[in-house]
Amino acid sequence: MSSRDIESAHEIVLAILADYLDVPVAELTSEKSLEALGADSLDFLEIAFEIEEKLGIEISADGRELRGKLQSIGDVLRVTSELVAQKNG
Repeated sequence: MSSRDIESAHEIVLAILADYLDVPVAELTSEKSLEALGADSLDFLEIAFEIEEKLGIEISADGRELRGKLQSIGDVLRVTSELVAQKNG
């Protein structure tokens, strides 16, 4: 997976997060927690579904498992990058 693919995936993910959380992309730093940005359980699932649809990946987890895995913006970007890399082999 090229760095350009990773950058593109990150831009898509950040746009999705900004839209769902009603936060400017510039405020979505890697260390920022999703809870601090106001994400609730439903947001976690909706964000995951949107990421799956836009990037053609599968984030298979129930809400509690997903919330445990993805606590910060950095977590979301890391997991997304790993799944896109697996997809692109």
